[in-house]
Amino acid sequence: MENLVAVFVAFFKRQGDSVLSAIGAGGSWWDAARWDRELTADLYALAAELSEAMGGDLAASFGFAPEDYNVDNTLAFLQSFAESRAQWVNDATRKQLEDALADESEDAPGPARVFETAEAQRAPAAGKATLTALASFVAVEAATKLLAGKATKTWRTNSTNSRKTHARMDGETVDLDAKFSNGLKWPGDPAKGADEVAGCECTVEITPASDD
Repeated sequence: MENLVAVFVAFFKRQGDSVLSAIGAGGSWWDAARWDRELTADLYALAAELSEAMGGDLAASFGFAPEDYNVDNTLAFLQSFAESRAQWVNDATRKQLEDALADESEDAPGPARVFETAEAQRAPAAGKATLTALASFVAVEAATKLLAGKATKTWRTNSTNSRKTHARMDGETVDLDAKFSNGLKWPGDPAKGADEVAGCECTVEITPASDD
């Protein structure tokens, strides 16, 4: 997880230096295309590396060789995954900056506080959520390809502060190719948008089908 947290910390620092300078200069201060592109690239590179390692470990746990998990088959999805995460993160930052700039109260924290909080708090949370989402995706992908779909998956809620809907799903088991009751294929699946998965620490448990 440390590598992912470091990616977010470095990104927020780089973004903060640029955006705060632009705000101070009084001109246009937000370049959505740039920030989405840069964070996507950062996340995609690490996601590919991490998912290959996790997939190899899962392959071994299923009784296959680590190299039997082919990360190349997942790169298109990992690119889309990185793009969605980057957009969610940047949308949240932009909104926080707009709120900070609109706050004219005497004790207003100002836009610099947005990036201080991002580096100290949001980066660790985003790193953990991104890693757990990747792990869940890789688990389902590995089981689908290596076990020929002959398995079930179970939703596990790990946080004491999870969404109520996710807490109610703890222990829910479905066929590997089915969706859970919230419409997601696995915890962190971006299909339902940020509101459903942002900060989610849930995981998925794969149970291979019995030979009996």
